[in-house]
Amino acid sequence: MAISHTEKIEELFILTNNADNIVAKVRIYITSVDDTNSQSFTTEDLISINTNKGADFISYESLKESDVLGWITTERNQIKAVNESILNVQSATTQKNLPW
Repeated sequence: MAISHTEKIEELFILTNNADNIVAKVRIYITSVDDTNSQSFTTEDLISINTNKGADFISYESLKESDVLGWITTERNQIKAVNESILNVQSATTQKNLPW
C-alpha cells in the first residue's frame, strides 16, 4: 500500500497592526490517498507559526507557497502520519449494516 499526499495552503493570517504583514497562522489542507483502494482522507488545520523576524525574513509580497510549507514541516509530517493511520484502519475494516 502506498499513500500519496497533496498539500494546499488555503489562507494566511497576519499579525494585526504591523506594517510588515508578518504571517502568524497558516490554514492547510492535506489530502492523503491510498493507491490500492482509492480511499482518501483530508485534514484541515490552522497552524500557528513563529512570528519573530530573523535574518531569513521574507516580505509578504515575496512569499511562495514552498516558503510557507517549509515553516510548518513538523506539523505537516504529523498530519500526514495521522492521515496514514486513519487510511490503514479504513483499509483493514469494512463497514457492515447494523444487525437490528
